[in-house]
Amino acid sequence: MKANNLFDYIPVKNQRYNWRENDKGLITIIHQRDGIFDKIMQRVFNTPKEVKIDLDHIGSEVWRNIDGEKTINDIKVNLKERFNERIDSVNERLIKYIKILNNSDFIKFKK
Repeated sequence: MKANNLFDYIPVKNQRYNWRENDKGLITIIHQRDGIFDKIMQRVFNTPKEVKIDLDHIGSEVWRNIDGEKTINDIKVNLKERFNERIDSVNERLIKYIKILNNSDFIKFKK
């Protein structure tokens, strides 16, 4: 998927993952490890039943903007308005976040 075309996509949160927002407005994505292999690893190696992924301010704002309606371009515009000049390179940072979220299976795309 090319970066130029990526801005036309609409990201959708994967409902398999829970998330919460703390009092500072930061998002934590919670991955429940409940598969058969996960349960074996939990018993044998005492691995955690859930993994928590903490997002920073920008990642949290990206996550909040993913509503199944906004395109990535809409999210980019919202980020520029929200952070003004604090983001030097909104496009590159947003694309990086979106790709990480997609590669981690936290989001899917609809076009």
